[in-house]
Amino acid sequence: MKHGASGEIRLADAFAIMLENKRPIYGKKIAGEWLDTGNKFNYLKASIKFGLKDKEISADLKKLIKSLNNEF
Repeated sequence: MKHGASGEIRLADAFAIMLENKRPIYGKKIAGEWLDTGNKFNYLKASIKFGLKDKEISADLKKLIKSLNNEF
């Protein structure tokens, strides 16, 4: 696939190609939370959410967040 109009390879561009070629597009509803990582803040927010669920780093991450909270 070539780069899309924005210069990126995007799923929306792939959908457009599929539709132009009269190919079906399927979807499935799934449970969960949508985490948009399209900017720096949302990427950081998603990383923190995943980090808090990770057994290896969650305790340290919680300590860091608490310590940061005391700074504000």
